[in-house]
Amino acid sequence: MWLLDSRTLELKLFYDHEIPPYAILSHVWGESEVSFQQINGPRDQIRFFDGFAKIHRCCKQAWIDGFKHVWIDTCCIDKTNSAELSEAINSMFKWYRNSAECYIYLEDVSEVEDLAASRWFTRGWTLQELIAPESAIFFNKGWNDIGTKSSLAFEVSTITKIPKEVLLRQRGGHYSIAQVMSWAAKRETTRIEDIGYCLLGIFGVHMPMIYGEGEKAFLRLQHEIIKGSTDQSLFAWTRTDNDYDNPQDWDRNYSGQEGAFARSPAEFARCGSVVQSDSAHNPEFTLTNKGLRIEVDLDRSSNSAGFSTAYLNCLASSNGFRLGILLREVGVDQFSRTDVSRTFLMRTENPEEIKRTTIYIVEPSPSSMSVSAWTNCFPEKRNFAFILPKSDWIQNHIEEAGEAHSPSWSLGREDYQRDTGMELNDRVIKHGPNSSSCIKFRLWHHPEACFVVAFGVTSKYRAWSDIFLQAEPDENLLQMVQSHYVQGDEDEHEHDDLSPRTSRSWARGNMRDRITAPLQDGSTVNVALKKVLVSEEIHYKVNISIT
Repeated sequence: MWLLDSRTLELKLFYDHEIPPYAILSHVWGESEVSFQQINGPRDQIRFFDGFAKIHRCCKQAWIDGFKHVWIDTCCIDKTNSAELSEAINSMFKWYRNSAECYIYLEDVSEVEDLAASRWFTRGWTLQELIAPESAIFFNKGWNDIGTKSSLAFEVSTITKIPKEVLLRQRGGHYSIAQVMSWAAKRETTRIEDIGYCLLGIFGVHMPMIYGEGEKAFLRLQHEIIKGSTDQSLFAWTRTDNDYDNPQDWDRNYSGQEGAFARSPAEFARCGSVVQSDSAHNPEFTLTNKGLRIEVDLDRSSNSAGFSTAYLNCLASSNGFRLGILLREVGVDQFSRTDVSRTFLMRTENPEEIKRTTIYIVEPSPSSMSVSAWTNCFPEKRNFAFILPKSDWIQNHIEEAGEAHSPSWSLGREDYQRDTGMELNDRVIKHGPNSSSCIKFRLWHHPEACFVVAFGVTSKYRAWSDIFLQAEPDENLLQMVQSHYVQGDEDEHEHDDLSPRTSRSWARGNMRDRITAPLQDGSTVNVALKKVLVSEEIHYKVNISIT
């Protein structure tokens, strides 16, 4: 463990048996923090960093209080050493717990009345930094003492929803996993993985850090928790769009059928009153390659529709009813969770319908290699803007002979910034999902040579383009676009009875962003969709050329 000398601000390494009493800092990181390498090097430049001023003031406070050593996460961990970083993250709860004093620095607080608005209460890492130390002092932005964890227990409990007994260590009882998770529900971390890593010490588990794994970090945390716990409240989570600041996060996290485990602490937001039932009667459950193997009280009374309710060994403390989750049968003794927006209370009048059953709750992750495993199954849902650039070359070679748009569309002109490189009078066509446009062109030098350029958006929010060469002179383009470029779904398979035109449409898997086709005069028409950034939004530029 690296510690700063509170007088010289020099780092020294201590091993477990020789670690001296030390003060520890809890804070929210800023933009100019001092790293391990910087604190060990020349200090002429870092003396002007806000982070260095924070280190200096913390060490000064420690020296005043008689502590010769200080631990600060910004500069006491060599983050370039992956092994040291992993050890530090797995040891951090212990380091805060073993500290002689914890200084909580709130750079955005002047008075106690401002406490609730501090960012410190919204960060994932500061949860363990609040719970672990036996004592802690809150300092405002001027490094003035505004109270302790004990003296401000009521205010802190109100802000965090953490019981005062936990803050003051006055209770030796147990809180359910779901309750503890609920304390982290409204907290955030800069890295996605850290929302799992920051809870390691609270749950007393250890696991390696794998930055880049994303949401799997929180999933791995839950897998580690169940290795030493039979608390079924872990499965009492619920998920609604209100759990996410960005509704698109809800869309990405919901597929209609889910496994046993939550994707984020946010899904435990309504679990603050979920308590564990008698742990002596909690059967074991294990994670297998078939899913979570668990023994539950299963109510199959609504099984005619393939649904069952599995009642967990946990209770709603407000009324004492056991909680259940809705499952859908997907195989022999295999279920997936559905309707994750709520749990169900055990109020059945026919207990004989409930049987103790061993089941498997399968995870949504594929067990074999598939395209869906490598793609974004939940792309961003938005309207698409297609830009048709005007150029003298196009106007001198081809002319528009008609157009159609379906099912909904809008034409307009947007004032783009000149630095986008596009003319301000470029034409813009906007599309929502499952919509398309057809524009008919003819060659100036060969009027009989007509072609139709089609483009649009699939029901799964993917842009596509196509070229059709066999349009009749009097063909209804609106009927064409509706019948051949809107109907169906992009995942449908080829059918033998389809017309050649329909078999080419995106509805049959022809989602191409670039396409070419030969014209009657021997030339070739080329269509390419190119992504461009306009006013911080992705647009698709429809480039048409004749070669």
